[in-house]
Amino acid sequence: MASQPDTASNWTFIRDAARQRESDRYISALLAPSAARDDLITLAAYLGEVRRIPLTVSEAALGEIRLQWWRDALEAGAQGGLTGNPIADEMVRVIARRELPHGLVLAPLEAASAELSGESFEDEAQWTAYLDRAEGAAMWLSAMCLGVASDALHHPVLVSGGRAYAACRLALRLPELAVRGRWPVPVTIKALGDPVLSLEHNAQGTLRKAGDQLSALALQNLGAARSVLRDAPRGISAALLPLALVPAYAKALSRPSRDCLREPAQIAPMTRILRLWWASKTGRI
Repeated sequence: MASQPDTASNWTFIRDAARQRESDRYISALLAPSAARDDLITLAAYLGEVRRIPLTVSEAALGEIRLQWWRDALEAGAQGGLTGNPIADEMVRVIARRELPHGLVLAPLEAASAELSGESFEDEAQWTAYLDRAEGAAMWLSAMCLGVASDALHHPVLVSGGRAYAACRLALRLPELAVRGRWPVPVTIKALGDPVLSLEHNAQGTLRKAGDQLSALALQNLGAARSVLRDAPRGISAALLPLALVPAYAKALSRPSRDCLREPAQIAPMTRILRLWWASKTGRI
């Protein structure tokens, strides 16, 4: 069984952070095999802390300071030092216990940095690199926590799955990023306009079109992941559970009456639980 943080209050802090900021992955972790559950909850808490930075800071420089703190904390942990932050310190233990590659652990930080800069991705290579860092790395880390062999990490199901979930998550986050003056999108979406510079009516239309394009990309990659899931290594489907929510999010994003600037695209809590539970039982995403 995974070792626990030093105190019960620390573990409660980690669980609460995962549940509040990464609910999809928190519920997925609860449905995972017990041997991996605590490590997956810690990973969810870490990802939640990193991903909220571009949504909460007013200045990109302040966000970069926070991201650098995480880089330094994880580096210090690798050298045996602890920070006193329950999430950072337990994440260091998970890294050591699961032998997680340092580059994969830092990848979500680089994705958050790209969101902070707010600049569009000028070519396909930059765009796919962002998708892979934003969510592909997280799925690879989840697979390793579940005991999937490292030589299976580049299986197409993880690549396509990560890109599907990353495109979906960006669509959900775009309104909050735009409000803060950030528009980290590929050039095909940038051509639609910039809601940061638009009047509110035009911003609504731009955000809706951007969400439609990202949802279509997410569903396309989800289809690719489903097509190869049967050939994936045993146990890998538990790392892919959040993908079961992509169709529901796409439907919420496309709802005609939704105010894109003021009404987040949400799915009902029970829908989230039932979809993830069913995916865990059937092994199908």
